[in-house]
Amino acid sequence: KDEPMSIYILPDQRYAIVGDLINAEGKNLGAEAIYQLVTKPNNEKVWQRVESASWVQDGDKNSPQIIYTFSDPFCPYCHKFRELAEPYIKSSQIQFRHVMVGILRDDSLAKAATILGSDSPEQALATHLARYKSGGIETDNNAASKGSERVLENNHLMEDLHFHATPTSLYKDEKGDVHIIEGLPMKHDMDSMFGRGE
Repeated sequence: KDEPMSIYILPDQRYAIVGDLINAEGKNLGAEAIYQLVTKPNNEKVWQRVESASWVQDGDKNSPQIIYTFSDPFCPYCHKFRELAEPYIKSSQIQFRHVMVGILRDDSLAKAATILGSDSPEQALATHLARYKSGGIETDNNAASKGSERVLENNHLMEDLHFHATPTSLYKDEKGDVHIIEGLPMKHDMDSMFGRGE
């Protein structure tokens, strides 16, 4: 997955040690440097790419905390994540921006394209969420034909960024650093994601 790694040059400059350097307290001495030099700027570039993708607004657009999340219409973890976020979205503490993809089932693309291609993607998403347990929004061929290219672009973006799970979510912490979480976030991650607006 093209993970960055530390390389330590020995004083004689004839040898190098590749990998993590751990001190007696168990601290990875290279982790902060890798974060500042590689991970942080890369995550910022990823944010910019996702920001310009086709996404659906979910919640008050003036909410202080933005969370981009790659969502497949049939992803149970996406739905669970959205349910857990509901009180924070309703109270305008956070907003979701759903980057709709169609990857999990044969009809995922058509459902995602129906949402993105609708006259009101926000309303189509709300309808889909309300009907999730009974199969979600009905596929609308007209809307799907309008939205399919954008969903395919989102699929390609997800693949290009080496994201392998839905949901994959991006948010900024209180310092403005971008964090990326693949899969359903753990409780401590959600506390971080949702807490900024509190």
